[in-house]
Amino acid sequence: MTEQKKRTLKRWCPYLKERKRLMEQIFVLQKKVQRLKQHKQKIITRVKAKEKKAASIIDSAANFKPMAKELFNNELKNACAKKQAYDYSDSIKDFSFEISFYSNRAYEHIRKTCFTLPCSRTIRRNLYPIACDPGFLTGVL
Repeated sequence: MTEQKKRTLKRWCPYLKERKRLMEQIFVLQKKVQRLKQHKQKIITRVKAKEKKAASIIDSAANFKPMAKELFNNELKNACAKKQAYDYSDSIKDFSFEISFYSNRAYEHIRKTCFTLPCSRTIRRNLYPIACDPGFLTGVL
């Protein structure tokens, strides 16, 4: 090898090392992009499957009785909401009051295991404004 070729090679050596490092980095990033595209496709297929399942459930909800349909709609509405942002319809509040009136323990069991219902304190707060003095209630008669 001539002296001039050695000097040229020596001068280009750092650039070749840098180029090789960058090519390896590009290869790794391309693989990463490929894996992310595959993951994205898997997520899209899962979401589509869940949408089909939800649509079939909603279609079958048309055959529910009124109170069951109300409970189902309540669950759908509060499924993605934060616990402090739950919103209950008047019929759900009345249903909760009736169950807690008969058995508070049963109500707490239903609330914790089955449905998204307001807590006992919320029920008491909703009943507080109702005037219920001792004696005959003229509004009831």
